[in-house]
Amino acid sequence: ATVSYLAAAASAHKLTLINGWRKGIAGSPSYSVIGGVVYLSGSLDQRVAGPDEFAVLPPGARPAHNLYIKAYMWHGNAGTVVIEPDGVMFAYSPLDVDAQDLTSLAAISYPVGS
Repeated sequence: ATVSYLAAAASAHKLTLINGWRKGIAGSPSYSVIGGVVYLSGSLDQRVAGPDEFAVLPPGARPAHNLYIKAYMWHGNAGTVVIEPDGVMFAYSPLDVDAQDLTSLAAISYPVGS
């Protein structure tokens, strides 16, 4: 009931990846804001171990509070995408290698300012 997907016709804005993170197999990490809801899409990986921070959202797509969102990681394992009020985004999992090998942003959405 809490899963939602972005309509294919929606305009997406690519995230600028940092700390060695790069576009994953499911397309460029991006975001869209539609009707006051932020939708994330794409996937990312980090081939050389580094910091968990992978991008910074612009002010119009940031939450008011820290968000901890379960996400699909490598081999179907669960991990967490954290989004802070300053827009900094993190990916981590119980085994760091799972987040680094694949973090999916698909099906992640939240109200702006949540």
